Amino acid sequence: MNQKNNWKLLFKSQNPVDIELKKKTLENNDIKCHILNKMDSSFNSISFAGETIELYVLNKDFEKAVNFIKKSVVKRPKLKKRKTLNTSLGIIFCMLSFFMFFVDGVSSNMFFSSFILISGLILLLNY
Repeated sequence: MNQKNNWKLLFKSQNPVDIELKKKTLENNDIKCHILNKMDSSFNSISFAGETIELYVLNKDFEKAVNFIKKSVVKRPKLKKRKTLNTSLGIIFCMLSFFMFFVDGVSSNMFFSSFILISGLILLLNY
């Protein structure tokens, strides 16, 4: 049998750190793996569509590798409360800045009201 046919694609990503972490996890559990980097090294910080780094394992170890990768993935908690809080604070900050700028009309508060407006917009956009 051809050596090339013994390997199966397990994972692909554009993040080299993620691939290396997965590789080390598998190697620590006695699973042979190989990385195939299809990214252009001339542009390290720019990744083009279709350019990936691929992690291959032997066919016989594929199911075992999938189980180890699933166990090693850390699931992020749902952030619904945080989204609601950010949205609420963002609206309050934006309203406060408009009140300070338009109603109060004091030019000394212009910097402060601008700061509050920007903070509110950041909270609204980053939920």
